This record gives sequence, structure tokens and C-alpha cells, in this order.
Amino acid sequence: MFLRSTRVRCIPKCMANFKSRILIKLILFLILFVVFTLHYQFAFLFGSEKRSSDPDDFVTYSSRRVRPAFGGDVFRVAIGGAVSSKGIIHLTPATITDLPMFWVLLPSFCRTASPGFDYHFYFGYDYDDLLANSSYRKAAIEAFDRRMASCGAPRLHLVKCPYRGRPAWAQNDAMMAAYFDGADFFYRLNDDTMLVTRNWTATFVEELLRMSPSLVGAVGPYCERGPAVKILTHDFVHRTHVEIFGYYYPRTFSDWYADNWITHVYRKDVRALVLDHVLVNHTETMGKRYRVKNVGLSMELMTNRTARKDRQTIQRYMEMFRTRDTSSSAPLKRGSICIILFGSNTNFTHGAIRNAQLAPVYYPGWEFIIYYHPKPETTTGGPSYQHLYIPDNILRTLVGLGSRLVPVTDEDLLKEPRTWRRLMYGKGDELTFICKADSLISEKGSLLLLKMPPKHD
Repeated sequence: MFLRSTRVRCIPKCMANFKSRILIKLILFLILFVVFTLHYQFAFLFGSEKRSSDPDDFVTYSSRRVRPAFGGDVFRVAIGGAVSSKGIIHLTPATITDLPMFWVLLPSFCRTASPGFDYHFYFGYDYDDLLANSSYRKAAIEAFDRRMASCGAPRLHLVKCPYRGRPAWAQNDAMMAAYFDGADFFYRLNDDTMLVTRNWTATFVEELLRMSPSLVGAVGPYCERGPAVKILTHDFVHRTHVEIFGYYYPRTFSDWYADNWITHVYRKDVRALVLDHVLVNHTETMGKRYRVKNVGLSMELMTNRTARKDRQTIQRYMEMFRTRDTSSSAPLKRGSICIILFGSNTNFTHGAIRNAQLAPVYYPGWEFIIYYHPKPETTTGGPSYQHLYIPDNILRTLVGLGSRLVPVTDEDLLKEPRTWRRLMYGKGDELTFICKADSLISEKGSLLLLKMPPKHD
């Protein structure tokens, strides 16, 4: 009886000890959680001050490493992504400022952006969005100009997309429009993103410049909502990113996983950096305004597979840098790649630009030549060649990539443009490679051509 009563009295004591241990563990967990949370708050309060720099010092520092794509002394920064009027009830041109961009993104931009940059906003919209109506677009641009007149007067560019419900595609198309307009740096975000930390532009640019080779990679802020520790929910890159891949995001991803891709494609070489001292808040004030079509394990596997393949593209691009910096490495053969370019069809203009990006990678030391029809300085009563003109921003992009532009003569204009290829010829033992604008040059083709013996007339 004595042993039994002792055992019974011990049970409440054991239960009390067990409960106290559980309580202690919960308290320790809460303390760790609070410390982890305060870490990012203190990073916001003190980290940005330590990493920021004087704009004048920054320009002096960066000018030794990179130049604006279209010339000048000021770097052009494109900010944007996708914009949508979905979820806003009774939106009219008079109430266009109800778009989250006007009362979430733009005020926070004015409070936080670094001075000394030329800012442009690019947003893609669906073909069936209210912004497809010219009166809504006109109202949006006018409201933007009024709001931003005292904030450096950046410009708004609205890009119509021939599809709907594919935000990653719209983000890509908006950023590609900025690339063709000569943007040097790109900040892909959301129209309902609130920027928190000041001087983010200079901070992001400096981080990209620290990479080796510089500007190859992606950086972004810590997002106060979402899995920002794992992936770049918002990303900031140099135009080198587009020149490596030929796009901002691959077409494989239409809604989700584009941010996973840009994180994974750069992360292996420590080129994808989430800066925890630069904060943003993805407010999602209007909720999710699109339906996620593809999600799950299959898309995760697709993301990893695409990133692995595209990492090889990065390595090939970096080999070009190493080869170019080695004085003893002369090209196997010299020659020229010639392309006939006419008209504004994007299949041809974008194809020519992609070939200009690939030429120094697969044909180092070769000259890239574009034969084109220049716009006349004055209009005459002669034949019209309007359908042959190349947009100015395309020509400037090609020149920025090192292409040589060769205008055709008036005599040649009277002939079919496809016959212009007879104007192309090699010099001595140099090779001439005639390429269609919409046919991309490749590594396999370059290996075959570089082993080919030169022809002698």
C-alpha cells in the first residue's frame, strides 16, 4: 500500500515537471522568433546606412567599370513589370489613380530612390485590360506625369501584350522594351510593391559591380511578405543579363516560377543575392489578380532543369570574358557575319539583336555587319521604302553590341532586299558568314565553320 500510494503521488509531480519543460521550450522558441524578427528590423534601421554611398563617389567609382548603353553620363534604370486593372470596381479614366501603382509604388519610389539616375517605368498590360483603351492609357500617363513632376520627372511606358493572365510574360515583355530603349539596369517588381529602404538603386548597382566578372548576376531586396529568404521575389540586373540569355525571363514560365528561375540560374555561383538590409513590402492590396495555371512538383522540376541548362549559357559567356582578357588567345580564324535586315518585324529585328549578342561568344574576333536601309533625312517624291525602315532603338541597340551598320545604296534599293547578300564579301583569307536575321547562330555551327578551310578565288 505504501509503494502504491507513493507511485500515485509521483504522477502529478511528473506531469508538472513535463508541463514546465514544455513551457520553457515554448518560451525559448518565442525568444528565438523575436530575435530573428528583430534582426531584419535592425538591418533596416542601420544596415542601409552602412552600405549607402555618396552619389558623386558612386559615379566616379562605377564609371571605371561600365558605361551607359546609349551614351551619356547618366545610367538609365528601368522599373516595372506587369500592371492590371482587375479587382478595381468602376475604374474610369477619371479615377485612374485607383490603380495600386499610383498610391503604393510611386510614393514609396519618391521616398527611397537614389539620386543621379535616369528612371523610366515600364509596365505590360493584357490585351483585354482597361488600359488597352486609349483613353485609359492617356489618363494613366497624364496622372503619372502630374504625380512624378516633383520627383525627378521619370517617364511611364505602357507595353501592350497579345495575351492575358500571364504576368511573367508581361514582366519579360516590359523589361525587353526597356532593353531596346537602352536601359542599363532593370528592377523588376510589382505594381503593388512598396519600397521601404532608401538609396536602393546605388546599393544594388554596387553589389552587381562587386561580382567577378562584374554585372553578371541578380540582386534583390528582402520582401517582408513571402518566401524572400529563399528566392528573389524582386530582382535587379544589368542589361548584361539580357545579353546572356536573349530574354529577361524564359517563356517556359507564364505566371509563377520566373523568380525561382532567376534565383536558381545565378545561385550556384553565388550570383543571386537577397540583401536583407534592403526591404520591400509586397502589399497585394488588390489580392491575386491572375489564376496560377501551372504549379506543383512538375514545375519545380522544370525550373531546376531549365536553370541547369541556362547555367551552361552563363559559363559560355564567362569563357568569352576569360578568352578576351588573355592577350595570347587569338581567334582561330577571322571573318565577318553578315545579316540583311529590313522592316520592323520583331522576328527579324529581335533575331538580329540576339545574333549580335551571340557573335562575340561563338565567333570571337569576328566582325558583325548589318546591311540595312537608312531613313532619308528629307522626304522626296521618289519611291517609298517605309516598309524597309528599321526602328531607331533597334539600330542603337545593335551599335551598342558592337555591330557595324552598312547602309545600302539607292541603286540597290530598287532591287529585292533579299538580293543584297551579293554585296557581302570576304577580305583575303577571311571568311564571310551570311546569316538570316531570324536564324540564330550556334556553338555547333561555329565549330564547323571555324574548322572549314578558306576558299580562294
